[in-house]
Amino acid sequence: MNEKERMVEYYNKFPKWGYAPDGANLERITVTQSFIPAEVNSILDLGCGDGAITNQFAEKGFNVFSADFSSAAIQFAKGKRVISNVNDVPFANQQFDAVVCAETIEHLPEGVYEKALSEIERITKQYIIISTPNQEYLPDSNIRCGKCGNLFHRNLHTRSLDRNTHKTLFQNFELIKTIGVRAWYQSPFVVNFQQKNLKTYTPGRNIICPSCGHINSDKPGVLKYLIFGLKHAILRFIPGAKRSRWIVSFYKRKN
Repeated sequence: MNEKERMVEYYNKFPKWGYAPDGANLERITVTQSFIPAEVNSILDLGCGDGAITNQFAEKGFNVFSADFSSAAIQFAKGKRVISNVNDVPFANQQFDAVVCAETIEHLPEGVYEKALSEIERITKQYIIISTPNQEYLPDSNIRCGKCGNLFHRNLHTRSLDRNTHKTLFQNFELIKTIGVRAWYQSPFVVNFQQKNLKTYTPGRNIICPSCGHINSDKPGVLKYLIFGLKHAILRFIPGAKRSRWIVSFYKRKN
C-alpha cells in the first residue's frame, strides 16, 4: 500500500465524521463564513471533510460544491459532492467565485502541497479563504502506536503555518486580512521534557495508526491525567506560549 492509499484508508476509517463541531470549531467556522462577500454565488469547499463548513453554505442558498478524497467523510456533506484529491481537481479554470480550503493544507506532504495551492489559484475566479492551525509545534500532538511503536501526529499534520506563511501562499492573489481564532498554549521545551523524561505522549483513543492500521485505545490513567493537567497549568505562565489556535485568511485576485 502506497502513501496515498494509506491516507485514504486512514480518513475513511476516521471515527469522528458526522459529529457536530464543538464550540471552538464552531467559532472558527463562523469566522470563515464571515469572509464570504455578498456578491459571491458559487463556492467550492476543497478538502471539505464531513461538510462542517459546506453544509452551512448550502443551508444559506449558495451554489456550493464539496470536494474531498474520503468517501466516508464526504457522505455527510451537502451540496454537489465530488470525490477528488486537492492537488488534481476536476474543475475548469476560474469556475468558482470563491474557494474555501479549511484545515486542509497542513496535512499535505511536499509535492502535493505545492500542487494543491496551484490548483486553488487556477479554479478560483475572485476569492480564496484559507484556515490552518497557527504556529503549531507538531510534536505536541504526537501519539506512539501501542502496536508497532510508530510515532505520528494525531491529526496527520505535516507542517506548521503562521501569519507569515499565509502571506506567501499565492502568487496571483493579495492577502486582504487574517484573523486569529481562540487560543492555545504550546512550548517546545515543555513538550520535549514531557516526552523524553516522562515518556508520555498525547492520548490516542480511537486513533488509527497510519503505519500499521492499529486502532489505538489509549485510556489515560490517573498519572497521565495529572501530568497533562500540570503541563497545561505550567504553560499559562510561560512567556510566548500563548498564541491564536487558528488563523483564517482572506485573499482577493490581483488586478
